[in-house]
Amino acid sequence: MHSLCLLPPSLLRHLRMYKELDNHLTMVKVILGILFLLSGGSIYLLHRSTGIVLFRVVDALGCMDTVEALRASVATLPEFVVFSLPDGLWSASYLLFVDAVFASQSKSIRLVWGALIPAIGLASELLQAIGFCPGTPDWQDALCYGVPYILYVIWLEVAAAH
Repeated sequence: MHSLCLLPPSLLRHLRMYKELDNHLTMVKVILGILFLLSGGSIYLLHRSTGIVLFRVVDALGCMDTVEALRASVATLPEFVVFSLPDGLWSASYLLFVDAVFASQSKSIRLVWGALIPAIGLASELLQAIGFCPGTPDWQDALCYGVPYILYVIWLEVAAAH
């Protein structure tokens, strides 16, 4: 019995291998995105002030005692890691999720969707700098929002060239 497909069997095998590789790559993106998201959240839970909104949620869930016990047992981290790195981890996490979800879409669609969170982060820093938004503007935060997007653009360019 012959296949109804007009493609040669060798090409079909290569396409199936590519699809399998693509599925593995998507899974890696999702796993890395989750790890980056959890890493940023862990830094917040273990090192940021308990006055931020996140801790009201933790308290409402009845987990504050556990979080406070964990906080008492961790070493102090540099200010950049505590105050700016979570922004970069969350920005990178978002980009990995966007790339996994929109993997079959054009590069321009992925770039537009990918720009959303980094642009919001950069805009919030700018609005803080001009006094329109509460908070203290920080160039390191802006860098952590922007660098993952710049790396994403470069990665898409390199991928398109291959």
